Amino acid sequence: MPPSTWKPCTHCGQQFGSSSLDMHIKRCRMRPDVLAEAELRAEEGWSRPPPVADWEHCPNCGEQYGKIAIQGHVRKCRKLRPHGANGYGPGAAQGAAKQSAANLVARAESHADRMRAIFDRFDVDKDGVLSREELATCIRQCFPSRPDDAASLVADFDRADVDKSGSIDFEEFVAHHNELASTSTRFDQAADMFKKFDVNKDGFLSKDEFLSLLNQIFPEHCDEVDEIFEREWAVADADGSGEVSYDEFCRYFDRLLKLFQDEEEPDDAELDGELVPCDGCSLTFLPSKLEEHRRSCAAVKALEEAKAAQDEAEAKLKAALAELDAAKAAAAAATTQAAEDAAAAAAAAAGDASKAAEATRRAAEAEARRRAQEEAAAAKRAAAVAAKDAADREAAEARAAGVTDSFTPSAFVACADCGRKFFPDRLPVHKRVCSKRKVSGIRATTTDGALRGSVYVTSIGNYGSDVSGM
Repeated sequence: MPPSTWKPCTHCGQQFGSSSLDMHIKRCRMRPDVLAEAELRAEEGWSRPPPVADWEHCPNCGEQYGKIAIQGHVRKCRKLRPHGANGYGPGAAQGAAKQSAANLVARAESHADRMRAIFDRFDVDKDGVLSREELATCIRQCFPSRPDDAASLVADFDRADVDKSGSIDFEEFVAHHNELASTSTRFDQAADMFKKFDVNKDGFLSKDEFLSLLNQIFPEHCDEVDEIFEREWAVADADGSGEVSYDEFCRYFDRLLKLFQDEEEPDDAELDGELVPCDGCSLTFLPSKLEEHRRSCAAVKALEEAKAAQDEAEAKLKAALAELDAAKAAAAAATTQAAEDAAAAAAAAAGDASKAAEATRRAAEAEARRRAQEEAAAAKRAAAVAAKDAADREAAEARAAGVTDSFTPSAFVACADCGRKFFPDRLPVHKRVCSKRKVSGIRATTTDGALRGSVYVTSIGNYGSDVSGM
């Protein structure tokens, strides 16, 4: 049962912490079934009556309906919510029946082993239970991108301590952990993923963006992704429009999760690493979790935006100073030329009055040009100072305001073996596989491309014809 401080979504009834509720509601209200139902209710002026005590509960979502309405609702509910109301309900069990029993048991045991390893890693005094401080550190590692929700679970320590022993044993930790994990629905995962990889923010995934998405999710299977890419693209682009819409991606998402599902799942954390503080909020994380946290940390984003604004201001100031130096050099050259012209005019004045007059005119024009250049230099200097002041104000406002959710290809790091680019925390996973392959020719790569207008255009690199050691 979620903490008492969590509030329900007005559309689906799921409960979320403060840092997740608004984000979920914005996504949930855009679901096709929610939009259609809201439009129909608005036209009919309908409002649902409160449930009667003897009404049955839907086995998929838990809502109550009368004897006549319950059957139709259950069929619709299972179709629209195949994984249950929270992604882990009866709907998920129905889908799981398609997998072998041995595979399900193996995955459950693997998950339990990882949970035990995490619990033991943060049981600092090795007494078999977690104190309040140990629980805070442990929960934060499990959910590095949701520190506010993790904090709400830790704050409800007394409720998590079911036996009132003053500490949290392993069973209590698992139950407490699952309350936050259960709100990370497949729908929310799909929405997050689509938003991250829609680089140009046009509401669609291009072929390049879709390939980058697959490589980031499966960094150990880049060669296999190259082989199946055209097939998966054809499935995802259901209408053949040449791009994948948000609705198409949501329908494709379950298939995406099943790619390479027979492979062993990676560990949740490098449990032997020392905790490293975030440079924005100062919370500590395992090295493998720090980069994931930094991508969603409001303090880090504010610092990055402020630094970008400061760098831009410094670049403008340097350009203005360079122009000022050029103007000074031109003014000095004009003064020298004017002096030379004046001397020549004076020398010629004795013998040729017309030449002297011409020299005087040229000297006057040169002097006028020099003054004009000095005035222009002064104006540019003033403009540079004003631009720096404006940039400083923008940087201060960015530090105060704090949060934007951006995703740029510059955050990628290239693999030294094949050239593909990954998030810093995904690169080591890829390199464990990539470094073992002997490759000749040119590997398939995804580049971050160039900035065209306000859009980063990515491209798929050249393919070599000779790839061995695979």
